[in-house]
Amino acid sequence: MNQMSNKVTDQRGIILTDNVDLDWLNSLTPRFHSDYVKFVIDTKTNRVVVGMDVHADAQALLGADEDTLYGGNIYRDGHIVYSSTLNVDKSLSAKKKPGLFQKLFHTDNSNNPRIVTNKDIIEQINAVLFAWVKI
Repeated sequence: MNQMSNKVTDQRGIILTDNVDLDWLNSLTPRFHSDYVKFVIDTKTNRVVVGMDVHADAQALLGADEDTLYGGNIYRDGHIVYSSTLNVDKSLSAKKKPGLFQKLFHTDNSNNPRIVTNKDIIEQINAVLFAWVKI
């Protein structure tokens, strides 16, 4: 089956309307990034967008509230990094509460939130992501 036929495609990403697998995702990697595909999930609607250049493109495509969106990168081998600049407002408000911030995010050297480390949030992301993507 041609898996692309059941997708809503846009330059800002591809909204999944049918299940896909890692091989299909790997076919997207040359689109913007050579070794991974970006994804964004909406926890409110359980929608998934893949293949965008930057995570914020998916927010524009979905027309969704930032509070329900989480993103990451799926590498060619199936490894997932739960990183995104989405939820910036939530990240910054958590940063004002050091204990909460440290529970939710790992930070890079510039102290910007980049990687979600909270296991509950990762489980929530995975519940939506793995309903659509077989890794």
